[in-house]
Amino acid sequence: MGDPVNDLTIATVLLLVGGRLVLLKPRKTGSEEVRYDMQILADRIEFCWIHLEGIGTLENSLWGYDGRGIRLWLDALTLEDPASNNPVDGAQSSESVQESVNIPLSFYPLSVLMDKGIIIGVEHEIATRGSLPFVMFRIVPTTHLFLHHVLEHHLTRGHVGDAVQFATHYQHLVFFAHAQEVLLHNVLESEWDRMNAQPSSDFTPTLPAVVEFLDYFDTSLEVVVGCARKTEMARWNYLFDTVGNPRDLFEVGAYIMLKLQSDLDF
Repeated sequence: MGDPVNDLTIATVLLLVGGRLVLLKPRKTGSEEVRYDMQILADRIEFCWIHLEGIGTLENSLWGYDGRGIRLWLDALTLEDPASNNPVDGAQSSESVQESVNIPLSFYPLSVLMDKGIIIGVEHEIATRGSLPFVMFRIVPTTHLFLHHVLEHHLTRGHVGDAVQFATHYQHLVFFAHAQEVLLHNVLESEWDRMNAQPSSDFTPTLPAVVEFLDYFDTSLEVVVGCARKTEMARWNYLFDTVGNPRDLFEVGAYIMLKLQSDLDF
């Protein structure tokens, strides 16, 4: 557990009071006295939990549910040495913690399967029968992938390396390619709609970073094909302008198949 006396100088305190999620971070004043800077992370939070032994960037992550979805802070519990900042009395020792990911949910979450990249929870179903004068409610389990949300957070900021490092922990899963396809589809749809609704010269697209990320994995061509099949043709030009000419992709895919077949023959 460490030394309680020394832990007080670096311990981050998390409070949930009246629906407010409050973070207290320690700092040392000029007199070496430890004080805490308070930041209200969110309001209307029903419950929260932390993952001290998460995977990749999810280590020490903070998760909160506000009745509409999961709110995720990747760096909320990062330990800092207050003595190294040597701040002026009354000034904050570090920047405010910003929310990293917001995951909308249509069900009530119960837990997170960190090693599977899945949020599990329950939702209700309504059933009616003509022979019965009442409505029946049934509670059923359900799940939601969170991988593509975290990956999009990294890629939106241009952190392709962080996204690849995070994804390698999950590439063994049978639904990993599906998570990549959801990522590509969501970014493609949102950026195409945004560019057609409000064209802006200051807009920095995320799609090139997503394509660069996909190229690190063997499932990249499969993901692109699956996304193209499930999106409108009007978006194909934008997709293939970034991914590459579909004929070239087909030839590359055919070459890979022949190469794999020749390796199997030997």
